[in-house]
Amino acid sequence: MFQKSRHRPRALTLACLALSLLLLPAGTLADEPAGCGAFTELSYDEARWKAEDQGLVFLVYATASWCAPCQRMQQTTWQDEELIALIHQLAVVYRLDVDKERTRALEHDVQALPTMIAYRDGEEFERILGARDADSMMAWIGNVKKGERTVAPRAPRAAPDAVDPNEKDAEDIQQRLESARRLLRTRQLDEATEEFLWLWQNMLEHSPSMYGVRLSFFIGDLKRLFAAHEPARQPFAKLRDELETRMGEGRRIDREEIVDWKHLSQALGEEDRPLEWYEAHKDNPELREIVRQLEPTVYNLLVARNRWSEAGRLVRNPQRRIQRELRNLDLIRDLPEHMDDERVAGVQQRMLKWTRESGSRLYTSLLAADRHESAELVARALLERMESPETLRTLLETTLDAGFVHEHQLAWLEEAAIAEIEDEAVRRALERHGETIREKLPRTM
Repeated sequence: MFQKSRHRPRALTLACLALSLLLLPAGTLADEPAGCGAFTELSYDEARWKAEDQGLVFLVYATASWCAPCQRMQQTTWQDEELIALIHQLAVVYRLDVDKERTRALEHDVQALPTMIAYRDGEEFERILGARDADSMMAWIGNVKKGERTVAPRAPRAAPDAVDPNEKDAEDIQQRLESARRLLRTRQLDEATEEFLWLWQNMLEHSPSMYGVRLSFFIGDLKRLFAAHEPARQPFAKLRDELETRMGEGRRIDREEIVDWKHLSQALGEEDRPLEWYEAHKDNPELREIVRQLEPTVYNLLVARNRWSEAGRLVRNPQRRIQRELRNLDLIRDLPEHMDDERVAGVQQRMLKWTRESGSRLYTSLLAADRHESAELVARALLERMESPETLRTLLETTLDAGFVHEHQLAWLEEAAIAEIEDEAVRRALERHGETIREKLPRTM
């Protein structure tokens, strides 16, 4: 128990691809790899100063873990060896995670993803939107370096009060989104409501790449609109309620409409709506498919509210679920050789921490639901794959914080050889947990 494993490095491309797969929208982990050579390790200010000092193009690449086109670029464009070589010669590329650096994203007026913004001599020269292949990126960077524009500059946009919604280009979603935000900022709230409503209903028809924006930034926009203008809630609540009615009547409704319903509830400040709907309809055989689609959301809501036993009863196949989570660790066994030790350690530790915590929550929920055998199998799988005292500590702390203990936990502590653990804080924590378990067992078993 708790032995280290060793693996030989794989090829650069496979390692980068594996890292990228960790970050698809379905996952919980929000971190992306550093670009496998394309992106600078410097801070924003350091990167910009370096570019200006050395006469290089300063390129800001705005991205997010939930952005599907960004993930395609991560797996293809940013792994191209010729592009990486060109970047090292002509540019400094700073990767801007819009979720982690929201203020900087606003400063750069990032409205869609991915966005690439090029600076020459300290001034913005040009920006391009949407995923690009390696050849397009190389041509663009080369043109920027020479001072040649790739895209025609856009004409100045009219002020909000001078824009007639009926005359705007319906397919210029970016323009309409910026206009709606300006209307909100300038307190033209009825007009803002009209624009945001149109965008919610039509955005993806004209610009499918805005899917991630619609379910993230746009939800934030709606929350601000509702806070500023109570009447704006009504048309969006009506849309949400219409979807909910269809769900409850068992009428045909696709997965994307259910996603819309959940996100509209979130924007309206009713995060518990999926849980309430589930509890009202979970025993209706005619709604079985919708109920099953909601179970992952409901599980997370129940865990967040410490309703552990109910969450544990929702888990259909505990062994398959823990194995699926543990398989994610295969994707980070081997990182690119050129990555420095600090970067490698950071990526690995974040993934390990996330897996420990999610596995511990799964174990705790099963234990709370009196599914003791399944709970022990899940915990054993986690302990065998992540052989460290820290894994055991996370398991026990999650369970004890929730108020659940079991006699098999004492066997884990005996196997761990606590006295030999070098980390004093972990050793003392495990000793305390052992005492707590012994105190509680006679009263709870």
